[in-house]
Amino acid sequence: MKSKLLKEERVSNDERIFGSAQYYYPCRVKTDDGEELIAFFTEDQLKIAIARAGKNPEDVEKTKSFLTKFFDDIEEKFDDLFKGEEDD
Repeated sequence: MKSKLLKEERVSNDERIFGSAQYYYPCRVKTDDGEELIAFFTEDQLKIAIARAGKNPEDVEKTKSFLTKFFDDIEEKFDDLFKGEEDD
């Protein structure tokens, strides 16, 4: 996973109405067709999302080290290069 939401980047809700959050935490969302959108999350929404991730650790992609990623890429390229030769 390479996405990050940095809490220090919070933005003030300048034209706040009654019941709305004082601050939002922005992030960029890239859609399937490549469009980039901005999303704002409240503190409560972050707490809920963090709790959800904690309850479902099996759904979180494990972070790989640089070397692991490097050798995985080499192995994939090697497999692609020699695909089909095992049948000969």
